[in-house]
Amino acid sequence: MNRVKFNPATLEGEDKIFWEDWIDRADKARKKAIKDYDEGKRPVPFNGDIWSKLKGFLLQKVFKGKCAYCDSQITVTSFGDAEHFRPKGRVTIKKNGKEEIVMVNGEPHPGYYWLAYDWRNLFPACQRCNSNEGKMNQFPLEEARTHVTSPEDGPDPDTLDELEGPLLLHPYKEDFNPDEHLLYGDKGAVAPTQSHGQKDTYGQAIIDVCNLKRGELEADRYKSQQFAWLRVTNAFHRDPAEMDKVLAPYRAGEEAHSRAAYQYVMLMMKAFLNVFE
Repeated sequence: MNRVKFNPATLEGEDKIFWEDWIDRADKARKKAIKDYDEGKRPVPFNGDIWSKLKGFLLQKVFKGKCAYCDSQITVTSFGDAEHFRPKGRVTIKKNGKEEIVMVNGEPHPGYYWLAYDWRNLFPACQRCNSNEGKMNQFPLEEARTHVTSPEDGPDPDTLDELEGPLLLHPYKEDFNPDEHLLYGDKGAVAPTQSHGQKDTYGQAIIDVCNLKRGELEADRYKSQQFAWLRVTNAFHRDPAEMDKVLAPYRAGEEAHSRAAYQYVMLMMKAFLNVFE
């Protein structure tokens, strides 16, 4: 998982035109969703075409063709999903390995229907991360926090974050540093970071909810790690000054499994240098 820098205010040309048009459509759809809910329509009807168009834009322009959660390349044969960070129509958590519907005041949570078209709540995700074996409708919170159920109490993602304390890491957050939460090791392994013997709660949550330890994903991460190390060692033999250039796209999050590959290269370099100490 990577920190993704995106500020719509910096868009220009055709991208700016697309964005302004999309925001206008999304705002109208949001108002309709709230109206439908207030009128008792269950489930709330949604227009998936709106977020599908945004998914394509984000996948190409912002996420470098990768899943927001596992950082795998999303191919043209598996175009992925428009993932709602806060689920739009149903909210669940897992307890003791079993999925449970979130209940608030004795009623099932209606979902964050008012955020269904909010770009800050939408990411491109691979089908495995967003499947029944992955995140789907899960949205766990910090202990003693309660899921907000209405736009009056939490109209936007920032307000909701303050009220709810979500456990899931969010790629757009300015203070998000993946290396503080996720530790990648040899053969594509991933684990939460640790401090004073305690596992990082947020790293553990994203691993568990998105099933980031699944076998084929670990194998894919390992291939990226090996390829990155091969590129670095080749650069070293040509000219050590080229190593930094090779590593730049990994630091910038442009390559598949960038953090896994970068952390692995740093581990290998440290081991390599220790041999000569």
